[in-house]
Amino acid sequence: MTATVFTEAVHPMAPLIASFHDLSLDEVIIAQSQTIVVGQVLGAIGVVANETVSSAAGSGNVGTSTIGSVTASTTAMDGTYNIVMLQTSQTGEFEVQRPDGTVDGTGKVGTAYTGQVNFTITAGGTVTIGDTFTVTVVRPTNEGGEQLKAWDPAATDGSAVPVAVAMYPVTTGSGQTARITAVRRDCTVRSADLTWKSGATAAQIADGTVQLAKKNIILR
Repeated sequence: MTATVFTEAVHPMAPLIASFHDLSLDEVIIAQSQTIVVGQVLGAIGVVANETVSSAAGSGNVGTSTIGSVTASTTAMDGTYNIVMLQTSQTGEFEVQRPDGTVDGTGKVGTAYTGQVNFTITAGGTVTIGDTFTVTVVRPTNEGGEQLKAWDPAATDGSAVPVAVAMYPVTTGSGQTARITAVRRDCTVRSADLTWKSGATAAQIADGTVQLAKKNIILR
């Protein structure tokens, strides 16, 4: 007689071992075309229409160049992007650093820059090496500022950085979103109950664990 083996799915809220306060749990919006299971590691994409984007020239700038036409893409991080002029030239090169300190890209004065943020620096007479600019992206403090989806270390839409763990399952169709409860901070979760991206390497998962730890989501 052949025995039938049943595999029981992880129950809602089961991955949560301990929460440090009532604010550990959030109601989040799951993006379209997602199949989320309990314990799924989630990344976030920005809802551009709900973000505030501003720019400024550095107070110590020597040159008279200006920044304008500033927008954010769906991949934009919440925080301040730093732009540094690398050359003294009317078409000088500059570097853009993301809020996490990584390089977003390089561009040139007078040419529209396209990356996680988009803008144009205009010469305005003088462009000086070392001059700086900032672009700041602010998402609303409520869930309308972003949508969550399954974490994917290869994604380019912002979901490559883990930000939460799903406590309930849900499936969304094309053009559909849904609300579920997830842990986003200050808690301990059972690592055996987590679902990472299929095919993710050990190094990618280790990095994801570090990113969750930055939000004080501790794996046990």
